[in-house]
Formats: sequence, C-alpha cells, structure tokens
Amino acid sequence: LMASVAVAKAIRKAFDLKAELKWPNDVLIEGRKVCGILAEMEAEMDRVNFINLGIGINANTSISQYEKTATSLKEELRKEISRKQLLNSLLKEIAKQQALLTENKLLEEWKKLSATLNKRVKIVAPGEEITGRAIDIDTNGALVIKGKDGSLRSVIAGDCIHLS
Repeated sequence: LMASVAVAKAIRKAFDLKAELKWPNDVLIEGRKVCGILAEMEAEMDRVNFINLGIGINANTSISQYEKTATSLKEELRKEISRKQLLNSLLKEIAKQQALLTENKLLEEWKKLSATLNKRVKIVAPGEEITGRAIDIDTNGALVIKGKDGSLRSVIAGDCIHLS
C-alpha cells in the first residue's frame, strides 16, 4: 500500500493531477490506469528478509499504445513530462510514506486516495469470484467486501473490477 500512496501523491504534487488508488496496487487518473505496482516480500515473525518492488508508471507513452482503460501522464497533461521531476517527487513521497508507516497512519492515507472504497466491485481470485460493495481496507491491506446478504469477506489478493 505504501508504494501506491507514494505514487499517487507524487503525481498529484508534481503534475497537479487527481491520482487515485484502485485496490490492491493500481493508480488511476479519471478512472484509467496510469501505474501498476508489483510487490514481493519474504518475512518471518521477527524480520523482513527482502522486499522486491516494481513500479510501472506510464509517463511519456502515447495512449494509442493502450486500451481505453489506461492513460499516461503525457496524455493527461498533453505534453511530455520530466521523468527526473517524476522520480524526485516519487522518492520524496516514498520517504514520507515510510514515516507514516511507522506511525500507523499509512492506511488512513490510502483510504483518502481510494477510488475503490464504497464502490460495487467484483474480485476475481484463484478459484472464486466475489461481488459486493467495498467498504473498508483492514490493517493487513485486505479489501473488506459486504455481500448482498450483509456478510463480510476480507480479500487479500485478486483482480478488482469496479462495477459502479
């Protein structure tokens, strides 16, 4: 969650675009994906052995290279952007969000930037599909979904499709 908050805030500050978060790891502008994040971690009870983090931001790419569901900073601003400016803004935000992580405030920041919360969603996970309203993110980063019957499910991984 930390990386997605950092990317969204970096884009907002550097380019004055309304970047929002789609659970679990996408950054959107006007509902279209501008960034995807992949994270892999190995940890034990008392320590983190490693974290691999991949951040793919569509910076100066043409929209014709993507579906209608994607965008780039260049397309949104109608001009090429400075990758150096983007990187500097991102590195500053990563440092700020790391500090929030230690203060247990990161989840609050994620919720403020969320494009997923309070929407009807369909989660496609291995072996199942879950449909309902996204009502919360728990302390583990799981999306809490309320079904039509009022039942609550916490989903830790899967592809999230916004239905409304």
